[in-house]
Amino acid sequence: MILYSKELTIFMMIEIGNISDYTKIPQLINIMKKPFILNKDKKGKFILFSAICPHLHGTVDKISKNKFECPHHGWTYDPENGESINSLPAKLQSFSVTIEGNKLFVDLPKDEEKIPQNQIKNSGIGPKISLISNACMLIEWKGKKLLTDPWIEGPAIFGSWIQYPPNDIKVKQLPKIDAIWISHEHSDHLHPNTLAKFDKNIPVYVPEIQDDRLSKIVKKLGFKDVISMPSFQSFKIADTIEATSFKSASTWNDGILFLQTGDFKILNFNDAGINWNVKKKIDHVDLICSSFSQSASSYPSNWTHLNESTKDEIMDNRNQGVLKMLKKMAELFNAKYLLPIASFNALWHPKHMKYEKMKKRNSLFDVIDFFKDEKISVLDLIPGESWDGQNKEISRRENREKFFDNDFRYKYLKKIFKNSNPDEFIPSKFDINHDDLKKYFLSFSNAELTKHVGNMKLCLTAFDSKRSLVTLISFNDGKINYEELKEPVESELVISCPGAMVQEIIQNDLSWDEIMYWSTFHRNPDKYNLAFWRLLHAPWRAKMDEGEDFFLKPLSKISIATLVEKGGDKITKILEENGMYCTGCPPSVGENLQDGCSIHGVSNEKMKIMTSEIQKIIKSKEV
Repeated sequence: MILYSKELTIFMMIEIGNISDYTKIPQLINIMKKPFILNKDKKGKFILFSAICPHLHGTVDKISKNKFECPHHGWTYDPENGESINSLPAKLQSFSVTIEGNKLFVDLPKDEEKIPQNQIKNSGIGPKISLISNACMLIEWKGKKLLTDPWIEGPAIFGSWIQYPPNDIKVKQLPKIDAIWISHEHSDHLHPNTLAKFDKNIPVYVPEIQDDRLSKIVKKLGFKDVISMPSFQSFKIADTIEATSFKSASTWNDGILFLQTGDFKILNFNDAGINWNVKKKIDHVDLICSSFSQSASSYPSNWTHLNESTKDEIMDNRNQGVLKMLKKMAELFNAKYLLPIASFNALWHPKHMKYEKMKKRNSLFDVIDFFKDEKISVLDLIPGESWDGQNKEISRRENREKFFDNDFRYKYLKKIFKNSNPDEFIPSKFDINHDDLKKYFLSFSNAELTKHVGNMKLCLTAFDSKRSLVTLISFNDGKINYEELKEPVESELVISCPGAMVQEIIQNDLSWDEIMYWSTFHRNPDKYNLAFWRLLHAPWRAKMDEGEDFFLKPLSKISIATLVEKGGDKITKILEENGMYCTGCPPSVGENLQDGCSIHGVSNEKMKIMTSEIQKIIKSKEV
């Protein structure tokens, strides 16, 4: 191992073995506890790819000479160049391999300094953790109480999801809450109906991402003390609780929370997937919290181009991929305990019951069975149960077995729907017209995120019982064309969605993720356009590049992809010198420099230096 410096970043020339060790190519290998794929190009030259999928950072471990595949969502990659086959423009990061004698070496950036961690040694005492619902946990330590992602009362995702197994606790029955943490804005985590019932003087902590969007949303709900946490920066939530936020390194925008209660360390990945950069800052933790089943996405349930056997295969592969991801999390951080969360929900609307019965989920029993030969202990809580970190005992609900019975679940969902008023959570107003839809979609024209969509056509139908708006929206390298239609036509992607939900999204600047099970989807060919789904996931980001000239904008309004594209080699060099290899990286589309620094763990001091250097180049127009 040879250490050397490229200005601000320390690099390591790492020996990865003898040439004779790699007669079977491609081969999955581990370097510094991270997965890589060693392969050869057409000329017979060795090349190393990161085996970390850019979607949720699962491991691309299904490898052959024809393709590399991540089982998590079935994203596949070309073994020659790492470019995605079915999820453009995703790409695996690549590294040059050099040969000295008979040995292979690769040049990788060195991990940075760790986050200071509490030095009380070996007490082994953790907090009391009560699972309230889904991803909502009540964490109690030394008289202080932190609540995470409170979705407690009422359905979420435009009224399509309900908490399951049910927990009859109400907000008013909770003890006095000292602080709230919200990981991201999906309504099963940031739930307005639940948050409306809390004292607005309670401090609310959110990750600092997307120009403080989360903070602004929570403030609009009436909370007076909202703390926006930059990634990798520690905060005292209470005298006895220290917290650090990390942005997901995937293509999405979830938040990850690192908690220290005394010397007990908790890493709550929620449903953000792995961020391998967190390992640069944290050696080990006592407890990992993470989703354990692919229950959130409606894919493939309501995708009409897929047959039933294909859907079954996709769901089986995804669930197995999640279990593998949990194991990798546990190994990476040497965790003692695993708490499965963020998969406790069900579809309850009669229109969705066919999907509820179709869906395949990992159960807690699947998780326990998968880890039966591992050293880690699985805390198999269901909502309404708790784990006492002092005596290591679990408080169980009576007759909990019934909640794992499908017949009981279906009867419960039918009963609670009948006895509730779901309409109050489902948008009903649909009076927009083609002009409104056209204005919305054309507002994304020439944005960097839109340019990466490339060439594709979307046929969108927004409907209710009285009328339909049918349109063909064409994307052409940043340009958008809107065409009114009388009836749907075949195109790369066809979406049919209730018009009231479309109206709610475009008038309130929401994510299209909320329409999930209310819509049907069809695509031909069956390829995933990553940039397009990033556009629907966070449409507000497409406006980052709108309006001003590139040379006149503040860096907060310029995406990293724009910096790389228009900034030339000088700016690319500055990014790479700080460990940010952003060329071709999907998350760089629609994320600014601060977001990128947060993902990669670049310190505030280094970010200031980078900002100053990049600003000088832009102002001098040396691009």
